[in-house]
Amino acid sequence: MQQVETQAINQESNARISVFVISFNRQAVIGACLAPLSFADELIVVDKSSTDRTAEIAAQYSHRVITVPWSPVVEDTRAFALSRCSHEWILCLDDDECLSAEAVAFIRQELRAPRADIYGIAQRHWILGVHDERAYYWPEFQPRLFRRGAVSFVRTVHSGYVFHSERRYDVPPEGGVCVHHLSHRNVTEWITKTNPIRRYRIGCALLILAMISLLLRMNGSTSGAAERVTQPQTATRSQWPCCGPYTTLSTG
Repeated sequence: MQQVETQAINQESNARISVFVISFNRQAVIGACLAPLSFADELIVVDKSSTDRTAEIAAQYSHRVITVPWSPVVEDTRAFALSRCSHEWILCLDDDECLSAEAVAFIRQELRAPRADIYGIAQRHWILGVHDERAYYWPEFQPRLFRRGAVSFVRTVHSGYVFHSERRYDVPPEGGVCVHHLSHRNVTEWITKTNPIRRYRIGCALLILAMISLLLRMNGSTSGAAERVTQPQTATRSQWPCCGPYTTLSTG
């Protein structure tokens, strides 16, 4: 490992934490995901047979990289990853997610005297390079930190959690504690990351929008209307604004 300076969270307590990350073809952001996790007692990356440098980069930050066959959903892979974890506390992330510095500090402090068995952490979505706190889905609390046995995974896409404890605490996001979701930086990436059926539907929607735009332009030119129809700007940024220097670590 290149820089896994693992420091136990708990000099005062015996709590130890395993972190697992599921990855597939995310060489551009996997370093940003893994770099803040150096506090973990155990960091496992389960890679779904990436064809780029994701696994190679992950090996620089993690204790173990386990390669499994590709599959279209993540829930079974999470269950497998959980079975490979050694410690009492579990933190799970996807390969396009990054803990905020405040979240790291919260976890390290909280595990000295845990108040719950399951912790919901707000997921801050960055879509086309922008996070909108006015969006209906903010804050969306995800059960990413939990005591072993308090959470299990089932085959329900995006809802595959079963809770075995009522002792849950949703961490207020006002202090900056969150999981940054490094979602689609541009329309091309958005389409590429979706499955074939959704890609087809999105493509049809974009084609319809293009046709409407063309018709409006033609109507404007024939009627002498002064109003112009413009395409929305796509946010393009060389770095994710949320993860600061971590973004530079993943480019390889």
